Amino acid sequence: MKQYGETWASILLLIAAGFTGTLGFRLSIPVIAFLGRDVLQLSAFLVSFFYSGYMVSRALSSITLGYIVDRVPRVIYLVPLFATVFALTIYCYTHADNWVFIVLLRMVQGFLGGCIWPLVQYLVAQISPENLKGRILSVYFALGSVGILLSNVVYAMIVNYSLGYKLAISTSFFLTAALFMLIAIYLAKQKITHYKRGKTGVKISFERPVLYVVFSGFLLALCVAFAFGDIVYIYVSEVLSLTRSDTALLLAFCSGLSICFSYIISWFADKGYERETLALTYVLVFASIPLISIGNIYILPLGLTLALISIKAFHPLSRRYIALHCPMPATGIGAVNMATNLGISLGLIVFSRAYDYLENIKTTFLGFKINYAPYIFLLFAIPLIIFAIKLLTIKSK
Repeated sequence: MKQYGETWASILLLIAAGFTGTLGFRLSIPVIAFLGRDVLQLSAFLVSFFYSGYMVSRALSSITLGYIVDRVPRVIYLVPLFATVFALTIYCYTHADNWVFIVLLRMVQGFLGGCIWPLVQYLVAQISPENLKGRILSVYFALGSVGILLSNVVYAMIVNYSLGYKLAISTSFFLTAALFMLIAIYLAKQKITHYKRGKTGVKISFERPVLYVVFSGFLLALCVAFAFGDIVYIYVSEVLSLTRSDTALLLAFCSGLSICFSYIISWFADKGYERETLALTYVLVFASIPLISIGNIYILPLGLTLALISIKAFHPLSRRYIALHCPMPATGIGAVNMATNLGISLGLIVFSRAYDYLENIKTTFLGFKINYAPYIFLLFAIPLIIFAIKLLTIKSK
């Protein structure tokens, strides 16, 4: 009974860490985005490197650490240390005076992030009861999304404060997350050893449905990249002519709606509709692209919300699927993290370059101003529909 209670305490602490850590890091995103755009006068293309640099670095470390943990599970004990160093790097942005410094610091954070979040997700998936994995992971990602939502609200409240004050708040939240991780991993230490006994000799081998999930994760993340990182604040603010605080609050509203609907999708996955719900996320991505191109205060947020629903639902669905069907779950989760991180990174670069070139080229249709930049993602969204069909028709072994 004591071990059962410690397991649930560990799960709750890891979920709390996901919430506070996400809140802390994401609070720094608009701070640095507007620093780059308004103070340093950078193009959207250069600003996109802030987050894409983070995602590339995170992609490389996530798959590497996942592979190591599948063989040496005790490496997971280092996660709180990685989180502490990550927290301290946030405050280093007070010294940012050029875009190269920001990109390099984000890449350091990306490496550390890849050593933290995939392993936290892996641990949540492994210690959760099998019949509740999907819903518990959904709660984990949902509260992470709440952290994103609240980070926008907090930013709107402190928008006129000094750079150092904003980053100090961000750092404090992430240090709290590191403490939660330390306690959670200590309570789950017996589970960590138990789950990995006898598996150190397993070769990296993914079944075809798992590969579909990994590759489709890359395409899905690429197509919804406009909803992530620094560029979304710039795009929404400039297309809809909103202030910084209004932009943050609008993004918080879209994030809140997406949390509710993504949880419903995960609930259906736990009822046995794994592949169907994954396929649904691909369809939502396709539907969001034309909506995000319309410069209307009601339609653009609708497209943004659909994109957020798709990626927020895909996160727990893909981790659940891999935890249940992959012989090396830490490596599998690391692989899907790598795929989505690389997808977001490439998508940010593609979208920002298209936006720089097409920012002033618009057309009017039925009274709505249409921006062309988002349509570049249709090239990648069409293969997603093919993946959806493949995933629904392929037979499990």
